[in-house]
Amino acid sequence: MKYNYQNIFYTSTSLTETFNYATDVKKRGDWILSIKSAQLLTEEPVKLGSRFEEDGQTGKMVLEFVELVNNKRIRYKTIEGKGVFADISWDLDSKDNQTKIHLSLTLTPKGFIKILFPILFPLIIKPNMKKEFKLLKDELDKIHF
Repeated sequence: MKYNYQNIFYTSTSLTETFNYATDVKKRGDWILSIKSAQLLTEEPVKLGSRFEEDGQTGKMVLEFVELVNNKRIRYKTIEGKGVFADISWDLDSKDNQTKIHLSLTLTPKGFIKILFPILFPLIIKPNMKKEFKLLKDELDKIHF
């Protein structure tokens, strides 16, 4: 079973700054509570097929950029790991001197966690995502000032 979560918010940060932040994998630990560190495994700059590794609470995971449309869309997904596989997309648009960010996550639990996930998702994971999106907005807004 897959679990979906979406959030739309606005930031005063420009499209370019937002796109650059979203593709800077080292920044992920600044707003995702479960990530201790993240590093690019392929050469910079990030491009289609670039991979990165996250070290989180459930261990290491490798994700790959599967869609990159400059200043418009970013999508990456888990290709190696344990626990929960994620497919994450950022859709960006400019509106009234702000950047509109539509974040969409599809989570697919694997292995033993699949049994607990129906309980964990509404009680722990979804509330944490709300906190993380608030942290993300705060981090992006700092860039502009």
